[in-house]
Amino acid sequence: MTLTASLYQRLSPSFTLDVALEAPPGFSIVFGASGSGKTTLLRCVAGLATADRGRVAIADDVLFDSEARLSVATPHRRVGYVFQQLALFPHLSVGGNLAYGLSHIGRDERRARARAIAESFRIAHLLERRPGAISGGERQRVALARALVT
Repeated sequence: MTLTASLYQRLSPSFTLDVALEAPPGFSIVFGASGSGKTTLLRCVAGLATADRGRVAIADDVLFDSEARLSVATPHRRVGYVFQQLALFPHLSVGGNLAYGLSHIGRDERRARARAIAESFRIAHLLERRPGAISGGERQRVALARALVT
């Protein structure tokens, strides 16, 4: 499913994000200079920020349309987002962090999916540990797995 976005966001008196993109299925990379609006773009797609105007859609599913006054709530967008600071919950185990976004499914299925993604990221041995007790690289894999498990 292709992601399309056309966003306009005034970020400061000296910088306005004005971007149009089309990202086909698969992996896409957003790169640019520090302060160029990469994080703002991704936050708008995920629903963590709202552009002044524009539109975001995945295939035929419109997630944001300023003209139609439509903005799908972040949890309903089914868009994974890994924060720059990783934002793992320190009071939850790795397994708890992985299962966090799966509250809409039963406990056994939630645990099975968390274990399956942990195995695919080679972090299953960490499921009972807390983020503060694992390495930085392991925390990055946990954050990425959490974004993808849903």
